[in-house]
Amino acid sequence: MPATIRPSTATRVTIRTVLALLAGAGFLVGAIYCSEWSSLRAGTHGVSFNMAPARPTWRRFEHPGIDSPAAVAREAATLGPDEEVIGIVAGGRARAYRLRALAHPERHIVNDRLGGVPVSVTYCDLTDCVRAFAGPPGDRPLDVSQAGLFGHEMILVIAGYRYRQRTGRPLADGPGIPPLPCVALDPRRTTWEDWTRLHPRTDIYVGPD
Repeated sequence: MPATIRPSTATRVTIRTVLALLAGAGFLVGAIYCSEWSSLRAGTHGVSFNMAPARPTWRRFEHPGIDSPAAVAREAATLGPDEEVIGIVAGGRARAYRLRALAHPERHIVNDRLGGVPVSVTYCDLTDCVRAFAGPPGDRPLDVSQAGLFGHEMILVIAGYRYRQRTGRPLADGPGIPPLPCVALDPRRTTWEDWTRLHPRTDIYVGPD
């Protein structure tokens, strides 16, 4: 009969040590899993996650609009035919605004008058957004200025209240905040050549350059 092989005392101690270590590792993994599961459950009951989107931030840089700038007759303008302009028709008159002239942050807004109608042209180079507004006929242009950026949207100040340039909605909701106090126009963003073909008697604001 073959002899029975009995493990030595040292071998038995090693086996017990390994089993103890495996048991301890299993307990540790289980504890970590339970902890993470509890955290996830807590997060679904009001605890905010770190991955939540950040709230929009204010970047304030207040600049007034450019009021009643000089315009250049079509024949005197030196724009290339493919240069971009913003075209407005109001009060029976047509005027173009050189897009490049509105690209600087301090010159994003032009408050003008066309045929006795106050008009304001706004451009945000960050979002490449063009909007134009008109008020009732009068002797003065609209009072439109820039309040800065909220998130990635330019904020306008009109009659002392802040409005989002893209939508025209008030920046904040609440009692006493009026809707946009002017009418949104439909500016035409096109080339100088196309605009002059549509409106041969136009003039143009070319900016300080």
